[in-house]
Amino acid sequence: MSALRSLTISGPAIPFVGPTLLGFLFPTETSLIVAIGSLIMNVVQVPLTVILLSTDSYELSASNKNRKINNLGLDIISAFKKPVVWAPIFALILSLFGITLSPIWQKNFSVLGGATGGMALFSIGIILYVKNPS
Repeated sequence: MSALRSLTISGPAIPFVGPTLLGFLFPTETSLIVAIGSLIMNVVQVPLTVILLSTDSYELSASNKNRKINNLGLDIISAFKKPVVWAPIFALILSLFGITLSPIWQKNFSVLGGATGGMALFSIGIILYVKNPS
């Protein structure tokens, strides 16, 4: 539970809400801010959270130290088998090598990406309305 809470607190929804909100505050730097925030969240925070979710409490006593370290290694390998971990890293590698999608796929993802900011704000409004104490 603490791993999920820490991701929720430390990983804001910058890829979804960032362009909508930051576009008014920083019109020329919005794309760069959102890209850096998205990279940090998807390449660092999400894999670390998945690894933490798959681990048990590791007690490093002298008798079971090697066994626990081996389990941690298996948990890391298991986490990197999940698409939520390897897909953003794979996308980053493809992007660094300059590999792009075909125009048909680019159009589909552009439409999807254009709708996510509005849907995120709409969802936040519904959640805040439901949680209203009055």
